[in-house]
Amino acid sequence: MGIDLYWEDEEGNVLSSVDDPKFILARFLATAQLSNTTCLRFIDQYGDTIFNQLQTPVLISELEKNLEFVPTLDVAEHIEKILLLARRSNGEIHTYLKFYGD
Repeated sequence: MGIDLYWEDEEGNVLSSVDDPKFILARFLATAQLSNTTCLRFIDQYGDTIFNQLQTPVLISELEKNLEFVPTLDVAEHIEKILLLARRSNGEIHTYLKFYGD
């Protein structure tokens, strides 16, 4: 299992998700320049990482900036799916983006 992304409400109900059965996000994180990021560098491929609505715009910006450095088309397509979900969730109070690692 890769790093799956879930958009959840405050009670843990899943509103939408992006599954990662091919470890695509982990490959992206391994090749991205993360040292100057605020959110991306903390996504844990072996644990869980949660972003709230104050952090979501920063996460979106960092994903957009690093999208140009993706190594392959499948990685780019997967990051676009993550971005789509993050943009949908942006500004929705009492919801969270949760990355669930292995």
